[in-house]
Amino acid sequence: EEQTRLQERINELEHEPVQVQDSFISKYPDGLFSQLIVAQRNPDISDVVDPNDNTPESRDLAYHTYKSRFWDHVNFNDERILRTPVYHSMLVRYFNNFLLQVPDTIIAAADVLLEKCRKNDEFFRYTLWFITNNAERSQIMGMDAVFVHMVENYYNSGQAHWMTTEGLERLKKRADQLAPTLIGKKAPNISTFDIDGKPLSMHDIDADYLVVYFWESECGHCKKETPLLKELYEKYHQQGLEVFALNVEADQQKWKEAVTKYDLKWINASDPVNHSGFRDNYDVYAIPLLLLLDRDKKIIAKKISADQLDGFMQFQLQNRAKKDN
Repeated sequence: EEQTRLQERINELEHEPVQVQDSFISKYPDGLFSQLIVAQRNPDISDVVDPNDNTPESRDLAYHTYKSRFWDHVNFNDERILRTPVYHSMLVRYFNNFLLQVPDTIIAAADVLLEKCRKNDEFFRYTLWFITNNAERSQIMGMDAVFVHMVENYYNSGQAHWMTTEGLERLKKRADQLAPTLIGKKAPNISTFDIDGKPLSMHDIDADYLVVYFWESECGHCKKETPLLKELYEKYHQQGLEVFALNVEADQQKWKEAVTKYDLKWINASDPVNHSGFRDNYDVYAIPLLLLLDRDKKIIAKKISADQLDGFMQFQLQNRAKKDN
């Protein structure tokens, strides 16, 4: 009985601030403070979801309903909201914390929100900037697809009319650099020569899984990563993993000495002068750089470490085993 009484009192205390807010909003409906209070309120989903139903289906319905109503309380005609931290913090919460961090999910949500923002040019401008910048700076693998989508569908189409020519060119150039190696795309071919000077085409390599590894013998990080990658090569080679290691240094003798030193039995190739165009096609600005491809040479993962590769390979092999069964 005492517990019930305390819970009722807690509910009353929680409801009191809402009552005060409602009273203020009714008196000053057009005031900035009222607009900010309303904007930050959680959408009501009680008409769709039973709070006592904790089944996976109910939780999934709650998530999708909440997502579809997240922006319902924001007045996209009131530019004053943009002059406060509220809208920015809502964007961060929505895109970085609430949505599943999957490019297709982010892209779909971004398109829907930008349509809502078309009511006001300033809202549209700020929202487009945030989504594009947030994707470009993201450390989550695959979010570059969001950046490319924004550039190709909004900036390149002339919808960002406020941008300078130089600014648009920078975005277009960066999107063009990233576009060839988005997750799920077929990796660009690399035609070069192996360690014996024989012509070699990366697309002709027959392997269930192919690691593309850009490295140099004198690179400090490469010296740490190469032995780790070798261990994984030996661990997974019999299960279909091959490594295409492209050395990019000018001193070919040092490269060959390193291959011997590390006893690298994978596919060793070299392209010191970027004859194959790998630097542009793979956005190689720092090494080591490692990508994982499937049998069709589609990109599974990129810019990962050897330690992370181990996890990806375990996941891929587990999925393959499930399909075989």
